[in-house]
Amino acid sequence: MRILLLTLLATAPFVPAQSARPPAGDSDPAQSKIRLTGSVVSHAGESVPRATLRLQSSGTESGQAPTAYVETTDNAGKFVFEDVAPGRYSLSAERTGFLTQRYGERSNLTPGMELMLAVGKEMADLVIKLVPQAVITGRVADQDGDPLPGMQITVLRFHYVRGRRQLTPAAAGSTDDQGNFRISNLAPGRYYLSATDRRTSTPVTAVGRPGQQGTPEVNVTTYYPNALDPTSAAALDLAAGGEVRADIRMRKARVYSIRGRAVDSAAIPAINSVLSITPKDDSALNLTNRRNTQTLSPSGAFEFRNLVSGTYVVQAMPGSGLRSGNGEVLRSLGGRLEVTITGSNIDNALLTLGAGAEVIGSVRLEGGDVVALLKASSRNSPGGVPAASGTGALAGTWDGRPAIGLIESEGVGMATPSGQINEQGKFRLQAVAHSKYFIDLEGLPDTVYIKSIGAGGQDVTHAPLDLTAGAGAALDIVLVPNAPEVTGVVRNSQGESISRVTVTLWPKTPDAGSLTEGVRTGYADQHGSFRFGGLAPGDYYLAAWEEVEPGLVQNSGFRAHFNRDAQAITLREGAHEMVDATVIPREAIALEAAKIQ
Repeated sequence: MRILLLTLLATAPFVPAQSARPPAGDSDPAQSKIRLTGSVVSHAGESVPRATLRLQSSGTESGQAPTAYVETTDNAGKFVFEDVAPGRYSLSAERTGFLTQRYGERSNLTPGMELMLAVGKEMADLVIKLVPQAVITGRVADQDGDPLPGMQITVLRFHYVRGRRQLTPAAAGSTDDQGNFRISNLAPGRYYLSATDRRTSTPVTAVGRPGQQGTPEVNVTTYYPNALDPTSAAALDLAAGGEVRADIRMRKARVYSIRGRAVDSAAIPAINSVLSITPKDDSALNLTNRRNTQTLSPSGAFEFRNLVSGTYVVQAMPGSGLRSGNGEVLRSLGGRLEVTITGSNIDNALLTLGAGAEVIGSVRLEGGDVVALLKASSRNSPGGVPAASGTGALAGTWDGRPAIGLIESEGVGMATPSGQINEQGKFRLQAVAHSKYFIDLEGLPDTVYIKSIGAGGQDVTHAPLDLTAGAGAALDIVLVPNAPEVTGVVRNSQGESISRVTVTLWPKTPDAGSLTEGVRTGYADQHGSFRFGGLAPGDYYLAAWEEVEPGLVQNSGFRAHFNRDAQAITLREGAHEMVDATVIPREAIALEAAKIQ
């Protein structure tokens, strides 16, 4: 199943089916305004004066433009919002020395609650609890103990990406002239720390001397306290409001260069193309700047310096290719080259760029008028807000109309080829790299589901689209109306509804053609309600989680452990299933998460 048609994005607040609208015939403007009152307190329950409150609309009623209201707490930590227009809002509070907090946040792993403000109503006694920031301080010195100014400091945390545990940046800073640093505004949790010498991480375009075997040892990325590899780094456990000192002794190592030329299939230099280099194992973090980019010289030559031993991927970035003197792209090119460094420089690497594949196709509605469907989808998605959510892969390129995107299913993905689906259901994607892709559809109503995706006689409904042979593809996407849906309420062991917990729906058989293996994720609203639409008929599991890290539920092994605790659901076409979901406690979640490496 390729359309992730949950009512809202996994990173956005949940929108329940019922929305507040003014009563018919109500023409009194005073009765269409709303009042909110509440207080801001510290983690210890003390009042927080002079905190800034922001009430941000996420879609007001009656076609009003998005609105933001700002207030400040008084000396007793109290706040009041007067004359608020009806609609959907998020409420947040911030104060120096504390983390910014959204109303309804259970922890730093969960989003805040969306407030549904109805006409003539008042919301009173709202409470936002601010968590004091944690801080890491320290000093970076060389092997002789001398301070190192200007070092880049990166604070890292483990997160789950496609169900895989990966170390990712959480904050950054730099050392002063005495080698000291201070990183603030950190949430409680476990962190790792690295120091990088910017002087040895700057991309270099000048071509060095061929045959040179490495360089004298230079400062390389070092993990606290003195490790060259993140797997050997020491963890830093931060409590709310805590301050930890972590001094780093910078390591030196021999680094190397990869030199070569980028040409097209006729050996013509790829003038002004932009190349990047990335470690093949994207969790290794063994590149001082992790991803270096550079513009090719007129001869097509390139050089990447300051690389430690390992395997790297060199490839052309989006928009690269042959260009005219004024920078106009004459021909878009793409290509990829794997290079392994084993103790010496790499000279004479050759990256051959090709024109890429073309993917064309059409979307059909079985037994219906796809033109009417797509026109309605475009009208119902103003301002880039999706009518139904997807993976977010097309973020920043999608204006609200139905669109299709390709997401690389393996290796190092540099681009997400995407394009609009026109009102006749046609689309065309050009200069697509020769790789394997998940197919992602955005902006379709959640009243339909994908029945099949054909590609030149092959069924890729539940398999990646394989373009590695160099040829393009013609896709035939068939939609079916009357998609099943699942609605329900999350309840605790006493049968009480619970708001703002994560709710996950996943197929019993993982979808190998989906970026998320078919997993849908959303959040219960302020009443504990949730809804999933745009589903294909089939067998599913449903579970709610007291506290779970984003991306963890995409790990098939983790999900499998909870199959017995989840609700089993069988959906038939047109079905409207109502399910009460019991929350899986955080202790059980943490126990299984600890087993994932």
